[in-house]
Amino acid sequence: ISVSVQRSASGVSAYVVAPISDPPAFVPASLAVRAGSLVQFSIAPPHNVVFDPVLGAPASIALTTSGTLANRLFGTPGAFTYRCTLHGETGVVNVTP
Repeated sequence: ISVSVQRSASGVSAYVVAPISDPPAFVPASLAVRAGSLVQFSIAPPHNVVFDPVLGAPASIALTTSGTLANRLFGTPGAFTYRCTLHGETGVVNVTP
């Protein structure tokens, strides 16, 4: 599933959720946003978000044991893949100019 959304009043352009699920998965697994978009990750415990180390990738989100909301700015066009190193689920944020 690929999802593309517009910026909300709070400045968040899109949301990714890592719920407690079996099998573990990021929802949506593929997201399309424009450069300069703020994406909010809602991470249920225990998960983390580790971005592949490529130019323009945002900072990873540390392992959470109590759940967290974390915003990441995507300022550079490209495909930014990420994974949970605990369970192996993956996702990608595709950023267009």
